[in-house]
Amino acid sequence: MYNMHYETGAGLKPEFIDGVRNFIEHTMTLDIFKINGLVRCPCSACKCLEGIGSSLQAEALDGVQIAAMSDQITKLTAALAESERRRVAEQASMSETVQQIKEQVMNLARRPTTSAPDDTDDESDEDDYVDLTP
Repeated sequence: MYNMHYETGAGLKPEFIDGVRNFIEHTMTLDIFKINGLVRCPCSACKCLEGIGSSLQAEALDGVQIAAMSDQITKLTAALAESERRRVAEQASMSETVQQIKEQVMNLARRPTTSAPDDTDDESDEDDYVDLTP
């Protein structure tokens, strides 16, 4: 049997798609291969009760897709909730830090200013400096 996929494994070869299209067109002309105007399914699971392309198969595929999408939505919703929780916690932490800084600034503004002590000693100002040692 030939490979219906490209060598990279991505996508179906045009020859395969044309072959499937031709097969379906041909079988649609033969009554023994049809059920209710559709090509009957050759698998044993559905016991040929429904045709290929029937609404039952579409619903089954939709159910799988809906389940996958539902799982993705659940994960994205949880990630969004976690992100929002972190954002709120970070904002609260930043607000607390800003409040602490404001209080520190206000405390600094309330402190009385002190002037430098008066130089009361009678000795000369030269004694206030230390000479360099050789």
